[in-house]
Amino acid sequence: MVWSTAAMNSAIDTIAKMSRRRGWGVSSGFVPGVYDSTSEDAMDVNNSCLLAGNQSAGGVMDAEDVSRLRAVIFRLARQLNATSTGEGLTPTQASVLGLVSFRGPLGLADLIELEGLNPTMLSRVVRKLEDDALIRRLPDPSDLRAVRVEITPEGALVNDRIRGLRTQAVSDCLDRLPDQMGKQLLAALPALESLEEELKSARST
Repeated sequence: MVWSTAAMNSAIDTIAKMSRRRGWGVSSGFVPGVYDSTSEDAMDVNNSCLLAGNQSAGGVMDAEDVSRLRAVIFRLARQLNATSTGEGLTPTQASVLGLVSFRGPLGLADLIELEGLNPTMLSRVVRKLEDDALIRRLPDPSDLRAVRVEITPEGALVNDRIRGLRTQAVSDCLDRLPDQMGKQLLAALPALESLEEELKSARST
């Protein structure tokens, strides 16, 4: 089955956004001392939607099914993060760059919240990206003591290459799967996107 680049990017972006929901700890899993996210126990934090037990998905999924879904999204996101190192960035640095590209300009407090990093670690990541001219600092008009960061043209190019690496990695794997599985994954995209939106809504309430 041949997937369009748009469909593949949609799937990858959905998994990446879901991994950033607080308590999943995907980017932090590569940074010792931030979260103990290398174990799946780290995903038990603040996952009210995914831990709804027998009531999940209208009763279609039981607690074991929900746990499997949560775990596979976690592992997929970690595998996708690992493809980003081809640009000389750690997975955490690449994740922050992608977030600034997608949501920026962002304040440092916003990045701390969205990425689940402690302030010291985030400061190091931002300094590295800034030294590499991938992001730049801006004054925050609403708070003269704060700063925001936005992506630079070079940073946008690097982020595009990272997305290309991730898309190619997924494409290569899909080529090795039976066509029927590819069709099933494509059919599941709307459901995954809806799940991401529900997680986002639950987090904001």
